[in-house]
Amino acid sequence: ADVASFQQMVGLITDAAGNFYLSDLNRIRKITPQGVVSTFAGSVSGHADGNGANARSSLPASIAVDNAGNLYVADRFNHMDRKITPAQEVTTIAGTGDQGNVNGAGNIAKFSLPYGIAVNPAGTHLYVGDEGNDAIRKIDLATNIVTPVAGNGTSTRKDDVGILAGIPSPGNLAFDADGNLIITEKGGGMIRKMAPDGRVTTIGGFDPRQDVNIQPTHLSFDSEKNIYVVFSGGREIKKYNTAGNSSFFAGAWIGPDLEDGAATVIQFKRPEGIVVKEDGQGNKTIYVVDQLRKKIKKITKQ
Repeated sequence: ADVASFQQMVGLITDAAGNFYLSDLNRIRKITPQGVVSTFAGSVSGHADGNGANARSSLPASIAVDNAGNLYVADRFNHMDRKITPAQEVTTIAGTGDQGNVNGAGNIAKFSLPYGIAVNPAGTHLYVGDEGNDAIRKIDLATNIVTPVAGNGTSTRKDDVGILAGIPSPGNLAFDADGNLIITEKGGGMIRKMAPDGRVTTIGGFDPRQDVNIQPTHLSFDSEKNIYVVFSGGREIKKYNTAGNSSFFAGAWIGPDLEDGAATVIQFKRPEGIVVKEDGQGNKTIYVVDQLRKKIKKITKQ
């Protein structure tokens, strides 16, 4: 890990064995618990199914993992959703490669810049944050059929049920311990929650101090059901408790550009991924992808 290098890092997940995976330009990289970094799939830009380095993708974004160790990737600029088995076999499960908004069988469905991706707790469906279509779509993993779940296709935020709700430019997605789908709203700076009954509500998020796009992108949970959200444009991490109240967690907006030190004073260049890990004693370690520094940072309590 101390000699490996990265190019354009997005997202971060971990599997049951403690391996990390992240998107890195047109590749999916793997980091073992011992810190060994390798390319798991992909090489140059393009679109091709195949094994390992023979596969091609185009600026993939978020990654999800199921209980069998399969990875699911939002292949952003191919407008596709891909699957990678533990044997590194890459296949396309939905999307034609053409940008659009078409439901139906995976080989005819169309997406627009998919960014977020999550597997439901039962492992039966894949949920996709279809950023360019302002919608959440669902893929049946048994049939690869794509159906709409939430979002009315407009860039106006609206709390409502399912496709009546407005979710501008959804980012990453993750299911919490209660089966709610938590969504980062890249286009409007908010954090949204879709309950199991389909009702979409707003948790919070926008910081009016800035006139820049603060873009919440990725999120992770701890065992106490707190949500940690990376605001890539705002260069900070916020923590939301179960009541929806937020607090500043890490990443100073201004300062002396310190990379290491207290979480409240260091500065990220562009955080684009986060994972919260806990040991048997409940001690938390937070891993953060800092895209422009081309590094993964670690936050621990001293």
